[in-house]
Amino acid sequence: MISPRRALAALLAIAALTATPAGADEGQWMPEQIADLDHDALRRRGLELRPEELWDPAGGGLMRAAVNLSGCSASFISPEGLVITNHHCAYGALQAASTVERDLLKDGFLARTRAEEEPARGRSVRVVEQIDDVTEAIKAAAASAPDDRARARAVRAKIRELVAACDAAGVARRCEVASFFGGSMYRQIAYLELPDVRLVYAPPSSIGEFGGEVDNWMWPRHTGDFTILRAYVGPDGTPRAHDPDNLPYRPARWLRLAPEGVQPGDLVAVLGYPGRTTRYLWVAELTRTLDQTLPALIDLYGEWIAIAEELGAADPAVAIKVAATKKSLANRHKNSRG
Repeated sequence: MISPRRALAALLAIAALTATPAGADEGQWMPEQIADLDHDALRRRGLELRPEELWDPAGGGLMRAAVNLSGCSASFISPEGLVITNHHCAYGALQAASTVERDLLKDGFLARTRAEEEPARGRSVRVVEQIDDVTEAIKAAAASAPDDRARARAVRAKIRELVAACDAAGVARRCEVASFFGGSMYRQIAYLELPDVRLVYAPPSSIGEFGGEVDNWMWPRHTGDFTILRAYVGPDGTPRAHDPDNLPYRPARWLRLAPEGVQPGDLVAVLGYPGRTTRYLWVAELTRTLDQTLPALIDLYGEWIAIAEELGAADPAVAIKVAATKKSLANRHKNSRG
């Protein structure tokens, strides 16, 4: 039997192994690459699960507990559909449920019973069902194009075609095609989409945003950056929109929380859905990003933030309505400056 801490650490380490600076073995891996990692070395560091127990393309594996929450990384943490994610990932839903008299952004939220759980408007949970290699189909579509512009159009058209066919292949199915390694690899990801997501717990901003933008993108950071939600489906198990008769979704896999936390020497990493990476930029593109793109974004985001702050200062109701947008802009602004 694997202890809860070891089970969680093993999953995260395989997904994206990180280490102290002295270890110098950090990296980022796709699920399909798990089988090719050095599992003897991982076992020596504490991993007790076999590769197929972490990711099985046929449908199993602990990594199935990881879900996509409207573009954010999240994970199932109970057999009753509880989902944990970052505080900022539910910020828009908290904003949508807030008023000047009942400010959930400031004061937080707690549903003491399931009947008190509130709809997380604008949020859905996507559970991975299947990942297919569509590289050859996309490269074939681009091969006969006469120039770069035509190739880009051919790639976009083929992706739209693949996604439309994938979406139509199942009920509540949502698909996307992701590019990896500078367009040298494409994967089609088919999700089961759960549109009924409800707020269960969110800490007040004094915890969820502790340190504010001053501490954002800084380490170590001491914020309680988490929120808990729950996914629901119809009585027959089919995903559907919010309805009082819906029941909690029962995931095939979920993560067990380790209340004792991590200890020095434990295997720890991050599992999720990163939007993009600039690790593989060539020098000319990196130079353009540093000299042109980032300065322009800093100016643009700074101007938008100033507008939102001015309007919010004049009216508390407006301040709530622009809070999520301002938070997102501030996050990007500081990232660009860094």
